[in-house]
Amino acid sequence: MHEPTSQGLPTVGRDGPRWFAVTAAEARRALAHFVEHRPAHFGPHEDAPLAGDWAMAHSLLSVPLNLGLLHPLDVVGEAEAAYRSGDVPIASAEGFVRQVLGWRGYVWQLYWRFGRAYRHRNALRTPRCPTGGASSTPTRSPRPACATRWPASATAAGPTTSRG
Repeated sequence: MHEPTSQGLPTVGRDGPRWFAVTAAEARRALAHFVEHRPAHFGPHEDAPLAGDWAMAHSLLSVPLNLGLLHPLDVVGEAEAAYRSGDVPIASAEGFVRQVLGWRGYVWQLYWRFGRAYRHRNALRTPRCPTGGASSTPTRSPRPACATRWPASATAAGPTTSRG
């Protein structure tokens, strides 16, 4: 069964609600939402999970960046503008810019250099997330960071929700 999305694109099954932006309009809303609500916490808390806020300070922009819906320089420009306007501390803006341009670019280059087999390497022999399967990645994070399902409070991420 194919149902159209709110953008008129065919999908298999019912479209939405979604947790991550997968259209250009959703990506722009997700970026605006991040810049308005999350960057002040990004620096000091970027990797901290909270039971009541599954996304905490994470931008939730990896999916639209990886899909090419957002350009990294545009995303960084928004973070810089928020810093220059006084809305975001320098540590938070710098941390976000470093993640987008530095870490994201570094990992992208690793995948190009070492190919598809790279995702299965585990030189430090760290435990895998308990979900198993081909999509699991090595982690040194505490077990709760590898939750097998989203917390009950994790309804669709506000700005990316589509009710096709």
